[in-house]
Amino acid sequence: MPHYFNVLDEVTRYHRRFIAEGRELTVRMTAPPGASELTRDPARHFDNSVDKLFEYLLRDFDRTDMVGISIHNVKNQQDKPIGLSFRRRNKISRDILWSVFEKVVQ
Repeated sequence: MPHYFNVLDEVTRYHRRFIAEGRELTVRMTAPPGASELTRDPARHFDNSVDKLFEYLLRDFDRTDMVGISIHNVKNQQDKPIGLSFRRRNKISRDILWSVFEKVVQ
């Protein structure tokens, strides 16, 4: 099974103001496996990587927990973060997560 990302850092914090616990992950996506550039499928690898990352992020939440997601680039602080507004875990699907990406890249 390909390794899609590496977790570089994972921190959990309690936010009194929101009466909520937050988890911050720093990850590095891995390159697609393959012997040569011609045998790699970077688009499919990226698609699978994002799916696996969201599965990893949401692994500990109960279906009624409130979840919000923010993604930003640590290397370039001028890039604005993108986010998924808070919603119950059972209301988050692959389609919703990918629609956020689609809006950002358009």
